[in-house]
Amino acid sequence: MITFIYKIIQTSIGKRILKYLIPMGRMALSNYLFQTIIMIVIFYNFGFNLFGKIDLITTTGIAMLILVLQIIFSNIWLRHFRFGFFEWLWRSLTYKKSIKIRYDKI
Repeated sequence: MITFIYKIIQTSIGKRILKYLIPMGRMALSNYLFQTIIMIVIFYNFGFNLFGKIDLITTTGIAMLILVLQIIFSNIWLRHFRFGFFEWLWRSLTYKKSIKIRYDKI
């Protein structure tokens, strides 16, 4: 699988497609936590309680939809902010001071 991804990245089409994933990588912690929260709400009993009630195709569709929405959201978010929310929080706690999250307006 890694070799397959590596080969895709080397092509011009692959570079154009995979460049949309860069913001997701820059917001990896935020996306991981948001995806976890969304899936818990969808599949556990204090949400929609769909665990074991829907088939694999539907589950895969839900996961793909969430992934696409996260790609879109990450691209929009990083146009206005330097980091994802939880990345900012992590850095602020690490350095024990508030790190600037917004880009300077010129």
